[in-house]
Amino acid sequence: MTHEANPNAYFIETLFRSERIRPEADGTASRSEPETIFSNALKHGAIPAADKNYLAQLIVSATGLRGED
Repeated sequence: MTHEANPNAYFIETLFRSERIRPEADGTASRSEPETIFSNALKHGAIPAADKNYLAQLIVSATGLRGED
């Protein structure tokens, strides 16, 4: 699923971010949000620090890795 059709998708998703990440059983949330973040980063040439931290939290939540890893 691509968010290019909706330029507001990135901003909408950032409004609903939570400190408590609960990935969906099928992995859809843990894959659609990074897609939107990377799409925004490609448009602007960088990934903001808040997005980097959020991506790290998604990866930790989905994989069980420690944050330091």
